[in-house]
Formats: sequence, C-alpha cells, structure tokens
Amino acid sequence: MHNVLEGGFEVLVVNAQHAKKVPGRKTDVTDSEWLAELQMHGMLKASFIPPKPQRALRDLTRYRRKVMEERSRTVNRVQKVLEGANIKLASVVSDIQGVSAQAMLEAIVAGQTDSRAPAQMARGRLRDKIPELEKALTGRIQPHHRFLLAKQLAHVDFLDEQVADMGAEIGCQLEQLSQLPEQPPAKGGGSSSDAGEPAEGELPAR
Repeated sequence: MHNVLEGGFEVLVVNAQHAKKVPGRKTDVTDSEWLAELQMHGMLKASFIPPKPQRALRDLTRYRRKVMEERSRTVNRVQKVLEGANIKLASVVSDIQGVSAQAMLEAIVAGQTDSRAPAQMARGRLRDKIPELEKALTGRIQPHHRFLLAKQLAHVDFLDEQVADMGAEIGCQLEQLSQLPEQPPAKGGGSSSDAGEPAEGELPAR
C-alpha cells in the first residue's frame, strides 16, 4: 500500500505497537479514528522508509544472498552423492568446486570408470597427491549417481550465472545511486523501534 500511495500523499508507516488502541471492542473504523486523533495531536512518528533506489538495491542484494545459499546447498548435495558412491574426493581436495575437482567430476559423469584417468586431471600442487586421488576416486559409481551429479553440477553452473548477473545489476544500481543528489532525511525518520513516540502535550483521556 505504501508503494501505491507514496508520491501522491505524505504516507507514514508507524510502529503498530506504539499506536495500539486501548483494549476493547475494535473495528477498522474505530482504529482509523484513533490513528487520525493521534495524528491530529502530533503523536505519530513515522518509521524510516528508505527511498525507492535503496529499496531496489536491498531487494537485489537479498535475492543474491538467497541464490548463494541455494548454491551452497547444491554443493552439499553433490558431496552427499559422492559419499553414497564411496568416492572420497573431499578427503584429498579442499574444494570440490575447484578447477581440478570439477574436471574429475565431469569425467565421472561422462562414464569414466578408471580412477587413474580423472586423477591425472589434477593441476598445480594437487599433482603431488595423484596416488591419494586415485584411491579417493575409486568407488562404486552407479548410473543414478552419474545422473544426479550431472543435474546438480548443471544447477551449480546455473546458480553461478545467476550470482554473476545479480552482481552486475547491483553494480549498475550502485552507480545510479551514487549519481543521485543527496536527499534530506525523511520526515519523522528513525528506526521502527522508536516509531510512535509521543510528542509534547497530552491526548485527552479515552
């Protein structure tokens, strides 16, 4: 409702606890009358509502965090499938999403059954652990394991693209936000915890 009315009216979002009516028979009409009376006596203090550009940026960053959390869960599912196939790659490789580990997993998905071939895909310092990798990659991989790994790895790639796209959009939003003129503090701005603090003067007893 705030998004609909802002721009045409001065809209206040008030902490409901601070504007709560005396317990009793309540209706929407009496609540509206009570809020109007509070406003007439200057006893409503608006909670802080960020301007639209900041709200847009907040939505983007929150969604990006959710996507990253989903990515972490999917990587954990990959590890669970590997454990179910008796493949102990994580005991040798610190990051199963690294370049070497990804190449090994793709080889497994492609149908490679000889552990020596994926182990040779190790790069850098990991090549010193080729004997350990051969043992770790020796498991009991079944067709359904390969199917699950293929789907999960594809999902991780998709989520990586999503994170990259969100990061680019957040960068654009930040650039636009930095170009906006400084806005004066919102009237009655403050945290929601102090919203509704009464002004000087007393309201007639109800």
